[in-house]
Amino acid sequence: RVHGDTLLILLVTVPGRLMLKNLSFVAAGMLAGASSVLAGLALRNFLVQRALRLEQRVLEEEEEHNPSHTLDLSLAERGRARTSLPGARSYLVFSVVLTGGPLSGKSACCKYFVEQLTAEGYDVYLAPEVPTLLLNAGCRYPKREGGDQLQDFESSLMQLQWQLENSFFRIALSTGRPSVIIYDRGLLDVQAFVPHRMWTSILSANAWSEPTLLARYDLVIHLMTAAASPFLEETSLASKLKAETISLARELDQSLLHCWSEHPMRCVVPNFGDFATKKQRALQHLLDMMRAREQIYA
Repeated sequence: RVHGDTLLILLVTVPGRLMLKNLSFVAAGMLAGASSVLAGLALRNFLVQRALRLEQRVLEEEEEHNPSHTLDLSLAERGRARTSLPGARSYLVFSVVLTGGPLSGKSACCKYFVEQLTAEGYDVYLAPEVPTLLLNAGCRYPKREGGDQLQDFESSLMQLQWQLENSFFRIALSTGRPSVIIYDRGLLDVQAFVPHRMWTSILSANAWSEPTLLARYDLVIHLMTAAASPFLEETSLASKLKAETISLARELDQSLLHCWSEHPMRCVVPNFGDFATKKQRALQHLLDMMRAREQIYA
């Protein structure tokens, strides 16, 4: 109450924020004078600012608890080259697919590639795995018996992958810096998860062909699943995995080998006694391809 006037503040809450909805003076009569008006306006401004600060604080707390809205600077900067390469190589962008069955070491290889390639002077882009992107956002995988629903899911997945690859390539090319884009699975991987007739239907519906899809990648690195390793019994995995899991991993690994068999630059990296040798061999395949291409444009 200010000099006989009633200050009415109505605060309305909505999910996640506090808003100042209405602010009015309900006076018993005419304002007593200029002094009461100024006092009322001062109090009004104070309360408005306080409500806005409270709303901003609520919004900031929302951002902190929403990882999809959080920029991770360590991830954003991890692929930046430590040195720069001169000459025509600065305009080369390499597109590389990492594929293979479960337990093949794709994630660990990605990290190793970033460390080694940035030291060599290349920017490295790690494209997210599209199926995981969709599933983490709430999409449900219809499974192989899903019929039309499965076809819609996989076709939508491939359309998203297609656009994601285009965007990564254009952004990398626009920098004028030597770059390597690593895709955790590529478009042809989908073939291993759908019946053959459905695969041909997806290609037809999108006006794609297998040669068109294959031509998008400079190199395909297939990491053999550890479930197919001759050294499996010597590792801790043997006791942790069920026989069914091992069998399914081997089956999927073979299906993926078939999916990419027509790519002219597909290399298969087997399992060794230690994983360090496996990731070093994979990196060597990548560097050999890059050096050969650089010689062409030198």
